[in-house]
This record gives sequence, C-alpha cells and structure tokens, in this order.
Amino acid sequence: MATNRPAKMPDAMLLKLIREAERTGAYRFVAHAAQRLEERSISLIEIQHILRHGYREARKDEFKAEHKTWNYALRGRTLDSRELRLALTPGGPGLFIITAIDLTN
Repeated sequence: MATNRPAKMPDAMLLKLIREAERTGAYRFVAHAAQRLEERSISLIEIQHILRHGYREARKDEFKAEHKTWNYALRGRTLDSRELRLALTPGGPGLFIITAIDLTN
C-alpha cells in the first residue's frame, strides 16, 4: 500500500519558518528531544544558534508515515565549534524539535 507523501517544503520557505520560530519563540521540544539535549549536554543557547544560523541538510530529511509529515534536518556549528544536527517538523504556529545530534564525536 503506497503512502501519499506531501511535498517537501522548499528550502527558502523552511528556513524562513525556522528563523521566525526562533525569533518569536514559537518552537517546542518533544520529550525525546529534551531527553537527548540533557544526555548530550546540548544547551538551549546552542539550539537557538543553530535555529538562527544553521543550514538545511536535505539528504537527511525523513518522511514519517505514522504522522504523515516530514522531519527536516537542520545542521550547523555552535560558537564553540560543536557540529549539531536538529530534526524538526512544522507544527501548529511554529516548530517541534524532535531530536538533536552532536556530530562532533
């Protein structure tokens, strides 16, 4: 049975949504993300920096059939040179941050 996938959001539109969500605080962490931030010692300031300055890593975007939505990958380097990837999805009037991965190690 084929799953009807919605089209992926274009880069410019996605980045505009991400930057606006960061600017206005219209983003939320799902429980999994909050747990990973703690486990990986990733701070809110680092997340905000990636939301402000990160770039889309489209090859890491992933369709979640159970939610019928795309999780988008945003990647960037923190001020102390940690390389992070965030998985996020548009939801409500902003974003849900699904997880954060430290790519430095």
